Amino acid sequence: MMKKITTLALVAISIISCQQQNSKTTTLSNPETPTVSQSNTDLESHLDKQEDLKEHIIQLAKKKDSLQNVLKGTKESMTRINETKIDKGTEGVKAKLNELKGQKENFEEQLNLQKKEMDLATKKIDILKQEKTVYDEQKKALYDKGAKPKEFVVVDSLLNGITKKLLDQNKRVKTLNRNVADVEEQVLSITEQRGFLSSKIRENYNAQEIFEEFAKEEDTKITTQIAAIDAEMSKLNGDVSSINSTVAGLHSNIEKEQADQDIKLSEVEAQEKTNNRLKIAGIAIVLIALLFGLFYIVGKRKKNNAKK
Repeated sequence: MMKKITTLALVAISIISCQQQNSKTTTLSNPETPTVSQSNTDLESHLDKQEDLKEHIIQLAKKKDSLQNVLKGTKESMTRINETKIDKGTEGVKAKLNELKGQKENFEEQLNLQKKEMDLATKKIDILKQEKTVYDEQKKALYDKGAKPKEFVVVDSLLNGITKKLLDQNKRVKTLNRNVADVEEQVLSITEQRGFLSSKIRENYNAQEIFEEFAKEEDTKITTQIAAIDAEMSKLNGDVSSINSTVAGLHSNIEKEQADQDIKLSEVEAQEKTNNRLKIAGIAIVLIALLFGLFYIVGKRKKNNAKK
């Protein structure tokens, strides 16, 4: 009888041991799969780059429109000058110089404000990076201690939030950088225009000659700038098309990877249910073995007492 109880107990222990081993194997063979997560990260990165390129194209289109308006205005001014009698003196040119001076001062004020805004945005990025480092360390600590997936929910949410803020802030800095570059270009252009007009006054050109040469210079310069913008926009549109193809491929990969991961998760859940059933069965057998053992001991004592 005692041999049967011992055998029963050993069977129960074996079942529990196998269940624990299966549990460990399942855990080890099913670490958090980074594939889908990485693909999503790649997709977000490409979409952000695509959005950035589109914003750049929009800015270039606005700049092109602005240059075309300047060119149109210069041509209209020359038409008016040619249709009316213009004073041979330089009073009209000096008035244009004062007008350009006012424009330059306005642009310089705008430039100063945008540089301050960019400096503030850069400081915000540094603070956000420090905050992200803290959350990354928290997540690493959870990995190191073998935390369950649900324990990552809070820190993942914080990381996602801070990552979005970083992306938005970086976009803001890029936009400000472009704006600053455009305004600096405007300031430089006005400086060159004023220098050109001043030099012509010193060289004793009359107003008609000065405005004609000024219009030619502006036409050549702006036409060159527009051609450069067209070339850059063409390149950027090509980059956007390339990213569109990449994004389509990533969407397809993510769908496949997600389906594979769902299958693996179903297998893990099924294995966990089996392990739980085995564990319950093992515990039940141990309890039964203990109960039989107890009856055996009580019965043996009764027999011994009866013999006495």
